[in-house]
Amino acid sequence: MNKKGLGALLLGASLLCLGSHPAAEAQTVAETCYEVPVRADCAGPLLDRLLDRLSEQDPQDRDHLTAALADKLINNGFLDSALKVALTIDRRPLKETKLAVLGVMQANVREYAAARDVADLIEDMQPKRAVLTAIIQRFVADGEVEPAWLLVKEIDDAQLSDEFHAGLVGQFAVEERFGLAWDNAMQIGDSTIRNNAYFGLALAQVRSQPLADVELSLMAIDDPAARARDFATVGLQAHHREKEESADRLFELAQKTLAEVEVERERNRDSLLRTIALTLQSAERLEAALQVAGDIGYPDQKLVTLGQLAGALADQGDPDRAREVFQANLDEAAGIDDLFRRSYMMRLQAEFMMMAGLVEDALAVVDRVAGDSLEHADDVRLAVGRTALMEGRFDLAEQIMTDIQEVERARLIGLS
Repeated sequence: MNKKGLGALLLGASLLCLGSHPAAEAQTVAETCYEVPVRADCAGPLLDRLLDRLSEQDPQDRDHLTAALADKLINNGFLDSALKVALTIDRRPLKETKLAVLGVMQANVREYAAARDVADLIEDMQPKRAVLTAIIQRFVADGEVEPAWLLVKEIDDAQLSDEFHAGLVGQFAVEERFGLAWDNAMQIGDSTIRNNAYFGLALAQVRSQPLADVELSLMAIDDPAARARDFATVGLQAHHREKEESADRLFELAQKTLAEVEVERERNRDSLLRTIALTLQSAERLEAALQVAGDIGYPDQKLVTLGQLAGALADQGDPDRAREVFQANLDEAAGIDDLFRRSYMMRLQAEFMMMAGLVEDALAVVDRVAGDSLEHADDVRLAVGRTALMEGRFDLAEQIMTDIQEVERARLIGLS
């Protein structure tokens, strides 16, 4: 956007947000600046007047209004004006957050001097580091390693140094200079940053390097949960590149690594297991996926994941195996004491069945739920009917909906 665009934006902010009237502003802003289209030379006066009026607002509201204006200017690319506005915010944390956003954007468009000036305005190291990291990463991406390293040494911050080396790992990996990438990865002190660097290195290596090199990078990840997830993710990339033997080996290592995982909360482990199971599904290794999903501890998440995998089995042309998994899921769901949860888990299995084309099996689930509760059976029937609609099976959907009692149908669709 140009100066005219900036002027129009500021005029809109003045008129809409603060109720400005041209006659009231005549002494500070030319009346013609309130005419559309807005002249380019009106942007500065309009911004100054708008800041004056913001300063007159209640202190409780002033910073929020000013920050909102800064956001609008940032989003439209008027970074210099946004900086002028952000500097008038009183509360330092809010001000420095806006300054950090500005600094990062300036770094991303290679306005390095401006970005560095913004960083110098920030006292809190966390937002300051975000700006400096953006400058360093852009330098590295452009091959300007020396100025990046000089900035790292000048600031003398451990995390900044780690981000610099991580950036080099990524750049060298893209250039397939894997020895240099490995050397820089070993220089990283923070384990999270280092692990991510090794993961990125392995993703690059799987394109052209021996499997042993890929394994070496992944084995350097010192967090078993991250290592298991990353083995599976890189395995999926190997699959996409039609390197099936490598994919099999990487998936095998992912499953072996799961045995080493110790987490404080069972839900965290369950989430990891689900992630790996769905990655295996994406790589068309459904039996391995079923094995991983079967270890999920939380029953609801386990049944949902297994239901999804059973549907995938049917989609891949193995309906008999899919029915085996669905039947096991239904048997496990039947053991849930709470009636609502039990019906809900069965309903989800029925939906997966319907999406996989196992229509009779899905309808049989409705009958099974009806043995517990007619009300819950109608809930399941409605869900199955909706799924049939989404699958384009309109006659079947109508048949299913017709079976719902009239009073119950009105309740389910919100008419009573």
